[in-house]
Amino acid sequence: MQSRLMPIMRIVTIVLVIAIGIVLFLTLRHLFTNDRTPRTQLERAVYAAEDAVRATPEDAAARIKLAAAYLEAGSLVYAREQAEIAVRLAPADPAAYYILGLVQARQGDNGAAIESYLRAVGMEGQMAAFYQDVWTALSVAYEREGDTESALDAVNRALSYGPENALLVTRRAEIYEHDESWAEALYDYYLATRFVPDHAPALEGIERLSRDHPDIAAEVRVRVDADFTGGMESTVTP
Repeated sequence: MQSRLMPIMRIVTIVLVIAIGIVLFLTLRHLFTNDRTPRTQLERAVYAAEDAVRATPEDAAARIKLAAAYLEAGSLVYAREQAEIAVRLAPADPAAYYILGLVQARQGDNGAAIESYLRAVGMEGQMAAFYQDVWTALSVAYEREGDTESALDAVNRALSYGPENALLVTRRAEIYEHDESWAEALYDYYLATRFVPDHAPALEGIERLSRDHPDIAAEVRVRVDADFTGGMESTVTP
C-alpha cells in the first residue's frame, strides 16, 4: 500500500512546487511591472499628473500638465498625444497650443511648432510671462528654420513683455552673431551685462567678438559708452 502511495506523493509534491513557482513568478512580475513608487522628482511629477488625468480625464489643464511631464521625461509620443487631447478639449486655451508646440519642436517638426506657437500668442487669457516664453520659443523655431528676420522679430516681441532680460538680450545677440551682424551682436552682449554684470554667456560673447573683430569692437565701445551714460531708454532695441 505504501509503495503505491509513494509515486502519488511525489507527483503531488512536484505539482505543489510548480504551483508555488508560478505564484512566485506572477507576484514578482506584478511587483516589477506595476511598481509606482517614484524614485525621482520627475517620476513623482509624472505619476501625479497621470493620477490627475485619471481623476478628471476631461480636464484640459490636467492633460497639459501630463504632456509637460512626459516631455520633461523624454516620452515624446505620449507627450504629443496628451497635448493634442488638450487642444481638442480646450481649443481656446493658448497653453494647450504652447505645450503642443514644445513637443513638436522637440520632435524636430519646427514648421508645425511655429504654427502652434502662433496660435498661442494669438489668444488671450495668460500672463505676460507666458507670452514672453512663447515668443522666445518662436524665435528658436524660426532660427532652426533659417529665418533670421522672423527669429529677431520674435525675440523682440518677447522683450516687449520685459526688456531688462539678460537671457533674451543675449539670445538676440546670438542670433545677430550667427547672422554675422557683428556690431549688433556685440552691442547686445554689452547690453545684457547692464542687466546682469556677471552674465557668463554675454561676457564670453564680448571677449570673443572683441578678439575676432577689433575694429568693430572699438566702434561699438564708443556707442556703448554714449548710450549707457545717457540712459537705457534708447538701448533696448538697437
